[in-house]
Parts: sequence; structure tokens; C-alpha cells
Amino acid sequence: MKAEDEYQKAAAEGTAWRYRERVEGIDAVVWEAHPDTLRFVFVSQHAEIMLGYPVDHWLATPDFFAQLIYPDDREAMLARCRSETAQGHDHRLEYRALTADGRTVWLRNSVRVVRDATGRPERLRGLIVDITELRQPEKIGRQLSAALEAAIARDTSDRERIERQMAGLLDVAKDIAGSVDLDAILERVQRHTAELLPCDRVATFYWDPVRKTFRDIARYGVPAALLADAVALEFAPGTPIADELTGGKTALVNDAADQRLVPAALLSHFGIRAFIATPLAVRGRVLGALVAVRTTEEAGFAPDQVRLLESIAHHVAIAFETTELYRAQQEEAQIAAALARVGREMISLLDTPALLDRLCQLTTEVLDCDASHTILWKPEGDSFVPVAAYGYPAELWEALRLLVLPRERLAESLAPLEQNEVTQQSMADLSDPGLRLLGKELGLTVAMGMALRRGRQMIGFHSACRLGRKEPFTPQQERIARGMAQLASLALENARLVEELDRASRLKSDFVATMSHELRTPLNVIVGYNDLLLDGAFGSVSPEQSEALLRMEGSAAQLLELINTTLDVSRLEAGRLPVNLEEVDPAALLREVDAETRDLQERHGLQFTWSIPPLLPRLRTDPVKLKIVLKNLIGNAIKFTEHGSVTVNAAPLGNNLEFHVSDTGIGIAPEAQSVIFEPFRQADGSTTRRHGGVGLGLYIARRLIEMLGGTVEVHSEVGKGATFCVSLPIAGAE
Repeated sequence: MKAEDEYQKAAAEGTAWRYRERVEGIDAVVWEAHPDTLRFVFVSQHAEIMLGYPVDHWLATPDFFAQLIYPDDREAMLARCRSETAQGHDHRLEYRALTADGRTVWLRNSVRVVRDATGRPERLRGLIVDITELRQPEKIGRQLSAALEAAIARDTSDRERIERQMAGLLDVAKDIAGSVDLDAILERVQRHTAELLPCDRVATFYWDPVRKTFRDIARYGVPAALLADAVALEFAPGTPIADELTGGKTALVNDAADQRLVPAALLSHFGIRAFIATPLAVRGRVLGALVAVRTTEEAGFAPDQVRLLESIAHHVAIAFETTELYRAQQEEAQIAAALARVGREMISLLDTPALLDRLCQLTTEVLDCDASHTILWKPEGDSFVPVAAYGYPAELWEALRLLVLPRERLAESLAPLEQNEVTQQSMADLSDPGLRLLGKELGLTVAMGMALRRGRQMIGFHSACRLGRKEPFTPQQERIARGMAQLASLALENARLVEELDRASRLKSDFVATMSHELRTPLNVIVGYNDLLLDGAFGSVSPEQSEALLRMEGSAAQLLELINTTLDVSRLEAGRLPVNLEEVDPAALLREVDAETRDLQERHGLQFTWSIPPLLPRLRTDPVKLKIVLKNLIGNAIKFTEHGSVTVNAAPLGNNLEFHVSDTGIGIAPEAQSVIFEPFRQADGSTTRRHGGVGLGLYIARRLIEMLGGTVEVHSEVGKGATFCVSLPIAGAE
């Protein structure tokens, strides 16, 4: 109805209908109006009986209050009403009024001014009594006035209580908003709850998914003598109170002696006389419970207090969910960080023993355990042997390393790992008495095994162990362990492949070295006999024969150079070229290189320029290897320069000394500059290339310079020559 809608907007939310029910039974007109316009917003049904005007007419007519008053009394009554209202005074008006059927009656209007929080008039409430007949008018007026005052007092009390509750709920919402610190949230919310209900104690229980129980995680008002017992309090599924909460129901007990939800002895121990336990439920999930307790003789909890606690519990449940999401994000970040750390360290290690030792140490750090060990499968005996450990006494580990465990002996532990990457096991639950005894000697209580695999084959397992502690590993730790198992399996496979490659490389290097030696011996004999023939040791030779012998000498020299270069490469890769460091004068070294390559320079008819400053900083390097590099670069410059010049110079730059070998030859294309330092690669890789060689010279030069702690680079343009720059640290430089 329109009248009810208007009234509901004007009246305090939650109290309008109760107020209406109280006043409809009064034999008088109860009304409410705006203080500024004097327009009615509520009129009781008795108005139609008393004066004949329909209630809707009272509410729909803006100046109906003035129309009711007899014209002669109207101006004075309205002026007085507005004056008293403006001053905030309650007042009583007596005036003549006109009824709907034209009669004149006397009315007494008792007006009360309702003010807002700032003291301004918010609305007017009044009681209109017909005082036309003088039959006990004073008695009737006193009775009705008393009824009105009682009704208003009750309404004010209800309103104040509801306002307090709403303000309290607002405080709870503020406590929760913007924070993910659950301990701090619960401390503030529980304190507010105790003040709002009121009650003596408040406790928050959390549903622990690991232990499958409701356990006390926060409390307010619990005496110090009972604190330890409160912390240890748990309610497992199957108990009446736990079943009530998991069913989403609020449990109300106002008489501790007359209930079956909680053992009477427990209530007596904690001095509980009444309590409310309401579930912390959100999106169909019960995350815990909020409990309010009274320990005094006063009456139990009222229904509106139960509803208030349920409202608070709803806010707390949302806080639980928000905190869970935040913790889940934090856990994901921690898991990612832990696995990233493990991955970095595992990938950086390619030596299997070092990798396994580091894996065991990392496991104790990342999974917060006391010890760790790795056991690998040995196919030759179809058995498992310990290969690495951390956290055990040294003498105990030395004894443990001697163990050989047949596969059938470990069947009980291996079976779960065949199905899952990670399993937990209590050592006391092992059926094999020998393994139980071994676990006891090691001090093991709980072990978490991680399968190590190569493809689908399990090649061993890694364990994280607790020594003395019986608490299981958390789901978060299991997730980290699962990732560690996969990373460790990958790292072990990488280490195995690298070891096999190293072994194959060593075999290849040994083979190349052997073959180079075997080829060089007969080739030296051929070169020697060729020299004897040229010298006429076996008789004179004709010019044609001499020319053929010279071509043979050149080919043999190229073949010998190739064999020597290949032998040098094999020695480099096998690490058989020692570095002999000594103080070196760069100027003197360049003069030696000039003298040793003079025949090569003169043979090709190129212009050579040696730019050697008189005072160059000294180097601490291997002079033999540096001369090999410089000769190699000079030989390359001569090979790829048919006409023009070659320039060699040296100059300091910062903490380094740079050697430059420049030519005016054919140059190197940009796409080829990145590959010329690789073995068996040349700028012109075709089978019809004009310049000989197998592409090992620059590779050897780069490897030797790296051994000496320097770098070698090339700068070139096609058709404009090339410049090779060798940079070495100056003696004494950082």
C-alpha cells in the first residue's frame, strides 16, 4: 500500500512494522510527519474512525494537517507547532477540527520531536485524542499519553540496540577489509564479538584438511589456566557438534546441563553455561566455526544474538577464503621459487657425484627435513645401493654405503613409487623387520620417497627424512618434492649423457692423436727421401723430375701441416696442452715473430708493415702459444691477400694489450664471421674454393687465446680486407 510504503521510507529500517503493530491497537490516532512540511507519512487506522477521512487522504494531501484545524484556530496552532518544532521542544496542542461529515470536534495533539545525531529535528510523532466529550478526559489522556510514551520508549530501545549491532557489524567488516593477516583479523573480530553479544569468551575453530578435525586456532577471554587446554581442543567428524557444524547448522545451547552436542565434562572443565557455535561457511564449504561462550548465571542467548553471530561468522568466513587464496598464491610463489632454485643448481652440475651430493643438501634446506639420501639401481646385480647422503653422522653413512639391497627387499617401498612420483612412509609401519631396524639405527621416523626415472624406467629413489620428528610432510612439501624428483631425474640424465659424450670425445681424441702420430712418422720419411732426391744423393735429376719432386715436397708439407694441426686440436680437446706463464716483453716477441716469418713474407711479395711502439706494457702469458696464434693470423692474412699489404701492430687499451693483424685481401662476409672460429669451418666452404686448408687454424687460435685469458675478434668487409684483434690482460691488471 502507498501509505505503508511512505511510512517505511520515513521510519527506521527494521522497526517500522513492529511499531505499527503496537500503535494500531490504541484508541487514538498515532501519526508521524515531516518537521518542515508537516506532511503526514504515517497515520494509524483509528484516524478514519475518529474523523472520517480515509488514511490515504491523510497521506496524499500535502497540507492536510492545516485543513484539519478549524479555520479560526488554524493560524495560531500552525505557528505554535512550527515554533516549538524549530526549537526541538515536545509540545501539546488543543484545537477544534472539522470531521469528514462536517462536525466540529475538540482534539488534543501531543507532539514529540525526534532529532537526528546532530540535534536537528528529523521527524514528528504524535497522538491525537478526541476530547469533545468530557467523560474522564484527563484519565483517558493520561492513559493514552502513557501508552504512547511506552511505545516510543520501546521503539527507541530497539532502534538503539539495532544501531549498536549494525555499528558493530560495520566494525567487524572494517577489521576484515584490506588485511590478509588472519591472526590479527581474528583477534579484533573476537574482541568486537564479545562486546556486541555480549559474551565472556569467543573462539575460532578451523577445519584442518590434513588432520581431518576442527581445531582451535584463536580465542578471546580464555583464562591463562585454561589456555593450553583450549589450544589442544579438537572436534573430529562423528562427534555431535562436528556433525552439526559440517551440516551447516548453528548450534545453540542455553542450558549446559540439558544438551547432547558436547560432553558435559568438557563444558564443566571450561566453566561453560551457554554457547553458540555457528559454521564459517562460504560457497557451500565449511571452513571452520565461530563460538561464543557465557560462563555466568545470566540468561542464555536470544534469537537476535544468534543471528548477529551468524552475520559476523559470514564476514569471518569470507576473510578465511580470502586468506586461503592469498596463502595459496604465496605457496605457489614459494613452490616456484624453491623449484627454480633446485633447477638452477641441478642444471649447473654435470658431474654425477657432485650433483647427488648437492641434491641431498638442497633437499634438507628446501623441504625442512633433517637428512636426505639417494639410492640408485645397479642393473648388473638387479639391486639398489646408496650413493649419496646428507645429514647423517659420517661413520653411519660410511657403513650405509656398503649396503646392497636386492629389489625384492625394497618391494614394499618401491610399489607406491611405481604408481606415484612421491610417497610418505612411517618407518614404524614397515613390515620388513630388517628395514625397521635399519631405520631405527639411522634415527628415521618419517621418510618421503621421490622416484628417479629415465623415461618410464625407475633408476632409483631419493628420500627426505625426519629424524625423531613424527609429523608428516605437508601437501606443499609434497608438491615441491614431486618437482624436485623430475628435476633430479632430468639432471641425472643430462649428467649421464655428458659423461658419455666426454668418454666418446676422449676416445676420439685418443684415436686422432694415435692416428696423427702414426701418419706423421711415415710422412716424415717420405719428406726426408724427397729432400735426398732433390739434393742429388741418389744421382742427378732432370729439370722435369726436379719440378715433380718440388710439387711432391709442397703437397707433403701441406699434409704434414694438416696432421700436426689435427694433433694440436686433439691435444687441446683432451686438455693435454699445459700453459707455461712468464713475464713477456711484447715488443721483443713481435720482433721474433717478424724474423721467424720473414721467408713467408718474402715468398709472397706483399708489403709488410710492423708498427711496434718502443714502450709496451709487459704481459704475463705463455710466449710460445701467443707466437703460434700470431703466426697463424699472419699466415691467414698472406693466404687471403694476393696483392697489397699486411700490417701488424700492438697498443694498450685499458687493462689489456691488443695485437692487430690487418690485410687488404678479399675480406669476410658478415654471415661468415660468426663461424670462422669453429672447427672445420671456412668463409668459403665450397668444394671448389681457391684457398686451401681444413679450417682448424682460427679454431686453434681462439682456443689458445681463451686458455691465456684473452679474446680474439674479427672486423672485415668483403673486398676491403680483414683485421683480427687479439686482446690479452696486462701483467698485474685485475
